[in-house]
Amino acid sequence: MPRSQTVSLLLGLVTLSIGCSTPGSATPDSAVIEPPTSDHPAALTADASLAPSQDTGADAPIDAPIDVPIDAGPPPDPVEAWVPMRARWRYLDDGREPPTAWRGVDFDDGAWRAGEAQLGYGDGDEATVVSSGPDAARRYVTTWFRRRFEVRGRDGVQRVLLRLLRDDGAVVHINGREVHRSNLPTGPIGPGTLAAETVGGLAEDAFEEVMLDPALLREGTNVVAVEVHQATVDSSDLGFDLALIGYRADAGPAPGGDPVLLAAGDIARCDGTDDDATARLLDGLGGTIATLGDSVYESGTDREFRDCYGPTWGRHRARTRPAVGNHEYNTPGAAGYYRYFGAAAGRPTEGWYSYELGAWHVVVLNSNCASVGGCNAGSPQERWLRADLAAHPARCTLAAWHHPRFSGGNHGDDPQYTAFWRALEDAGAELIINGHDHDYERFAPRRSDGARDDRGLREFVVGTGGTRLLPIERVAPESEGRNASAHGVLQLTLHPDGYDWRFVPIAGAAYTDSGRGACR
Repeated sequence: MPRSQTVSLLLGLVTLSIGCSTPGSATPDSAVIEPPTSDHPAALTADASLAPSQDTGADAPIDAPIDVPIDAGPPPDPVEAWVPMRARWRYLDDGREPPTAWRGVDFDDGAWRAGEAQLGYGDGDEATVVSSGPDAARRYVTTWFRRRFEVRGRDGVQRVLLRLLRDDGAVVHINGREVHRSNLPTGPIGPGTLAAETVGGLAEDAFEEVMLDPALLREGTNVVAVEVHQATVDSSDLGFDLALIGYRADAGPAPGGDPVLLAAGDIARCDGTDDDATARLLDGLGGTIATLGDSVYESGTDREFRDCYGPTWGRHRARTRPAVGNHEYNTPGAAGYYRYFGAAAGRPTEGWYSYELGAWHVVVLNSNCASVGGCNAGSPQERWLRADLAAHPARCTLAAWHHPRFSGGNHGDDPQYTAFWRALEDAGAELIINGHDHDYERFAPRRSDGARDDRGLREFVVGTGGTRLLPIERVAPESEGRNASAHGVLQLTLHPDGYDWRFVPIAGAAYTDSGRGACR
């Protein structure tokens, strides 16, 4: 069965503790990201169809029973996805406005239908198809959604992140109170109120991120209630998904402070589930995402991006800054990669570009040298790199590409990228992040010739995005941290004068690595 149909089932079975609700009850439908030390069932293979559904019926349970009561087990995790992406929602899609109490915890939604997000119609990527009404020329303007969730240890919650996908407009309520309004006019909202603008293109897949006041929450059962409005009565599509994530005092960086870069390469494949697990990490972590090449196996085709990458890391495409790998070039010209990421990937004949992230200048390079005129000194890419660095004399600079210059993994060191390293070294850059080898390795600062130098560049190899991990074969004296057993992402918090790093493992994996460095 296509992965786009199975991925939600795998998410629910593998790592989330899902609350159970019978129709009309006030039982929470919560999902908590398990702490790294907890036990998890082995990855499951599903062979039953989970095709998009138009009607799950009022009697369908929201979720499978949890294995452990919500008030048992270890202390609350520092990051909790109370409402994960692609969760199961109650919804009303008959065009009739519910009573005002629909926004509150005690409302009986037992007669509403139930289905998994993304909910909507018209785009073909919906997990649950909702009704648009009997007349295509005059569709229902508004559809209503509800989901209960459980909060324990409310007083320890420091920050709350709301992530919202809406096509076209939405109003979000928590426990009966409006907390966010998107693409809708001010003032009273009714079932016939139209969204301000039509949402199209990449914006249909983009999640808004809003920080909320933890005082909105209650200890115990809460409810999030959302009304989604169309911009026109003949709109061709509707889309909705939402995540609600809590950060506690020891949760690390969250949106609102210095910028965060989340990085990994060697990610998605249709015959695996570890990329599902790393994508769930991203669901709970704010920041810009840097993919470090080999985004999808085996060849980066249009179909693989759609069916294998799209359902996992692809749901974060709007905040992704990609780098191209060698597997993408198994499709001539890496055409599938450039079509999927569009302008965000740079020109298809080049694949290199740069951007600013807070006080940092970030350069993305194409390490497929033979495909772009070389990587040596004097090549078009190396000349561009030096010109770009000269035009952006930031105090702090980071570069990302796929193939590492230095590595203890099975591919080993590769001197092809010495000219890149030397140009960055000459400009006083701080960090290089790569993939390619299917492991995690952190090196001490060094020069382009490999010699240890505290004024050199620190390199991270982060090929832990989801494909099969491979052993580290050699350990150089400059190698300070290594892992070939845990998938995860590198979290870089980029301060104006330095950086913090943290390797964030998937649920059930124990390896961690963290520290900080200064800009030169």
